[in-house]
Amino acid sequence: MKILKWFGVVVISILLLLSLTVLGIAITFKTTILNPSFLPYEINKLPLSAITKQVTNNIHNMPPGVYNAINQTVTEVEPQLKKDLGSGISQIYDYLLGKKDKPELATTLRNSIASNKLINTLIDKLPLASLGTEMISEQLDKQNIPDEYKPLLDFIEPSLKAAEPDLKEQLKNAAPPVLDYLLGKIKSVKVTISLQSVYDNLIAASRDYYAKNLPPEASALTQSERDQIINGLVEEFKNQLPTDLFVKYVIDETVIGPTAPEEIASGIKSAESALANIVPYVKLFHKYFIILIIVTVLLVAAIVLIFRSVKKSTRTLGSIFLLYGVPELGGLLFGKYVLQTEVFPSLASPGASGGYVYPEIARFLQEITFDVMSPLEKFIIGIIILGIALLIISFLYRRKTGTNEKDV
Repeated sequence: MKILKWFGVVVISILLLLSLTVLGIAITFKTTILNPSFLPYEINKLPLSAITKQVTNNIHNMPPGVYNAINQTVTEVEPQLKKDLGSGISQIYDYLLGKKDKPELATTLRNSIASNKLINTLIDKLPLASLGTEMISEQLDKQNIPDEYKPLLDFIEPSLKAAEPDLKEQLKNAAPPVLDYLLGKIKSVKVTISLQSVYDNLIAASRDYYAKNLPPEASALTQSERDQIINGLVEEFKNQLPTDLFVKYVIDETVIGPTAPEEIASGIKSAESALANIVPYVKLFHKYFIILIIVTVLLVAAIVLIFRSVKKSTRTLGSIFLLYGVPELGGLLFGKYVLQTEVFPSLASPGASGGYVYPEIARFLQEITFDVMSPLEKFIIGIIILGIALLIISFLYRRKTGTNEKDV
């Protein structure tokens, strides 16, 4: 009989070891990949501004104004972008976890990273004046404007700054219908962006410039005659400006591309189909996760029932827990050491094969990897502590008078 009991203990112990191993992995999945708050938490750690600076630093011949505009905008929009991206991810998890029947990715996108609030924040933070100055100056340089008119080009940025509120308001009004068209919520779109206010400001600035820089002999002329000279100079300056630069820009289906909504819809449909295929597996995981916990508890209970002895039950369970925990923790810590000292540093260093990622990305990948491993590490440490506690109990426990704990 004792042989059968010990055989049963060995079999149950092996099953318990396997159960703890699988349970540790399952807990890791449940608290990371299948946890709606995990990805948003990790996204908040993403050094987006630093990565953007690294990327723009490696782009050659980028105008300083464009470089500064990109980095400044990303830095200022980053908190709102991460918040809305996290919101979008949470809405996707609502579908994966059965809180809503349909994924509705188009609506999710429109309410998160393509929301009016985020777009308006982006437009508000965008340094249009400096960015537009680079673009307009580049266009004017191609016109080979005579040297006598070049001092007037210094008024481009002040003209854009004065017109910036108007331009941003136009962009805010234009963005929602364009986004709705791209996401298939409306069938057609037509919005206009006018640079007339920039043009008017530039002409007004040129008029002020000529009025202050008339030749000395003009002082003997009447105001009407001086105005006539100024008007003539302003007209000559107007003729130097490209006729197609300060016009109304119409954004419609032909500009965006008539097939753009279809292509986006196709991508969204593919993503929704992929999510729909994942849902059954998520449900199955949660079902078997509960079963796994029950099986683990039953295996522990089986050992207790076989021994019917506090001393031997706690000693056996404590030994099993330590047999599971100590090697697992050792392997996990060794893996983390290798990743921290070898793998991730090598990612951030140019190699012979040319493999290289930005140091900020390498550090982020290390953080997210360790965060994924953290629940398993905590679970293992918890099992080790429980095992030590059970062994201590087994050594300290003394049978009460009158009790009879049978040996196996």
